Amino acid sequence: MVVIEVYRHSFLARYAAVNTDSGVATNIGPVGVSEEDAYLQNFVWGPSGTACAFVYLNNVYYKSSLNADAVQLTTTGTSNIIYNGIPDWVYEEEVFSSNIALWFSLDGSKMSYATFNDEMVRVMRVPHYGVPGSVAYQYTEHHEIRYPKSGTTNPTVSVTLVDLSTRSGDVYTAPGELDQPILLSVTFVGNDSLALVWTNRVQNSMIVVLCYSGQTQCSQIYSRSEPDGWIENNPLIFNSDGNAFLTILPLAVGSQRYKQVVQISNTGAAQWTLAGRSNTAHTVAEILRWDDDDTIWYKATHVNDSAEQHLYRLRGADSPECFTCGISGNYTECLYNDGTVSSDGSKIVVNCGGPGIPQVLIYDSDGTLSRSWDENTAVAEQLQGGSLPLILQRSVPVADGLPEAAVHIQVPVDYQSRTNVPLLVYVYGGPDSALVTHQWLMDWGTSLVTRWGIAVAHIDGRGAGLRGVDNLFTLNRRLGTVEVEDQIAVTRHLLQTETWLDSNRTCIWGWSYGGYASSLALARGGDVFRCAIAVAPVTDWHFYDTIYTERYMDMPANNTEGYSESSLLTNEVFRIVKRHPLVLKGMFCDFQVEAFRNKRYFLVHGTADDNVHYQHAMLLSRRLQTQDIYFTQMSYTDEQHGLVGVRPHLYHALEKFLAENML
Repeated sequence: MVVIEVYRHSFLARYAAVNTDSGVATNIGPVGVSEEDAYLQNFVWGPSGTACAFVYLNNVYYKSSLNADAVQLTTTGTSNIIYNGIPDWVYEEEVFSSNIALWFSLDGSKMSYATFNDEMVRVMRVPHYGVPGSVAYQYTEHHEIRYPKSGTTNPTVSVTLVDLSTRSGDVYTAPGELDQPILLSVTFVGNDSLALVWTNRVQNSMIVVLCYSGQTQCSQIYSRSEPDGWIENNPLIFNSDGNAFLTILPLAVGSQRYKQVVQISNTGAAQWTLAGRSNTAHTVAEILRWDDDDTIWYKATHVNDSAEQHLYRLRGADSPECFTCGISGNYTECLYNDGTVSSDGSKIVVNCGGPGIPQVLIYDSDGTLSRSWDENTAVAEQLQGGSLPLILQRSVPVADGLPEAAVHIQVPVDYQSRTNVPLLVYVYGGPDSALVTHQWLMDWGTSLVTRWGIAVAHIDGRGAGLRGVDNLFTLNRRLGTVEVEDQIAVTRHLLQTETWLDSNRTCIWGWSYGGYASSLALARGGDVFRCAIAVAPVTDWHFYDTIYTERYMDMPANNTEGYSESSLLTNEVFRIVKRHPLVLKGMFCDFQVEAFRNKRYFLVHGTADDNVHYQHAMLLSRRLQTQDIYFTQMSYTDEQHGLVGVRPHLYHALEKFLAENML
């Protein structure tokens, strides 16, 4: 299979299906297209294991068997405008996290696919500089992406349900009461109907509809609003009768709201009825399985420690039981677990992911260990005799009525005998993110602690996930505020209370949202942070995509102050003295940018970043340069958001900057 990367989740590839008995390979592609040219945009097996579907040139094709000719189901596909069966850029990145937008029914008799129309979505032109020394790139090329930025026009979406025996289909659009709707999910209910989840544009109102094959109108079965927050995209898991589904929604447990397993059932009322199922003061991360005997398996945090993740079993009306609490692998107790339940519910594969070296354990449903499947002995042998960092856990109060900020610090083994340990804070900080867990940690920070003897801290404050919905929604309509304040305040607290830290050698770094947060932390916490690194940062939410930005910030026209105060580019003075004559003439100093003066700041970005465009770094650097503020900058030619082609150079550059400014 030859693969050409497109975006984060999408790629072009040539496919062949191989008969494992005969060894015969069958190439997959449209009729009349050569094997060399049959680069497909996705491929999906049908449930029978012989039928399949794929997308080629933005059109959906279906093969009833490997030997059958591919039947073209759509003809409207147009490059960069109409997408059938695959998401456009913004849906791939922010909704589906996949290159798949087509689905088979359980028996394979029906198929649904989404169609995205980007005709009115504005184009972002991303430069491509080409191969050094090649005259083929004498003139810079540009890649055009239909990329809706906050406040601009979104793609329109429809869903088609096709009867594969007749090739006839029904097309469904969003309920009319939703303003500029967004499609969150498509779920088959049985073999003849679909459950579609739609939200309004800013994603604080949700409607679930049922659509039946052969009917053009859908029935609304459930709706919900989050006026002080947002709707999250969680799967719907239907029972075999199709008259109830499970999902994850915020629900009050005592005085706080947590993400809970809820059941929404057809009770004969106009709207299906919601009932809480987990009803426990912990955060549910994923529903793993719902059996016909009403046994629910899910994973969630521990009631007493949000850094722990466990598998839970819920039987009927009983209280949830923690299946993985107290189990241990060869190295440590398993405090961070993931898992899979067998189709008959008799076996549970437990991925013991930390805090020790990860292991895979297989348990019987009664809790008896069946076997240890993978003990990672090779990793254990490599680490034997080494000196890994110690991990300290701290909690720091940040706001009344909300959980304390969680802190995780990797420290050198001799930290207690020292008074000069430099501190590097690694931040992400985006809504619902979480860095402080008991998952096994072995990353660049671990390497720095081991080689340089510094400490590396992770801080989850307001806006972080795993710590209740009220804590999460503190970021609603105000990105770049409390999550950054907590990074500053908690770091200041650590420097004051952990006497082994050197308060004069503290820096912060992050990537993407983390680069945005580290930049703001340096600007607003100059008394705390000596230097900051920002890799591929957002610098102004006007320039990021609609679905992500408006979920948390509303549209720019409805939240002018929030967008202004969250920006690294706008002038705070404009908000304070709007009638000042220098303001009216555009001759003013930017307070936010001015805060970088005499600071040590390293700005890194790839020129081909399709996610956070290079524009963000260029506009910030322009601000700094016009104000005569010195900083360090590294641009990576033709590199995307992950900078995967230059990782050695990237980390050497980061270490050089830290060595010069923190050690």
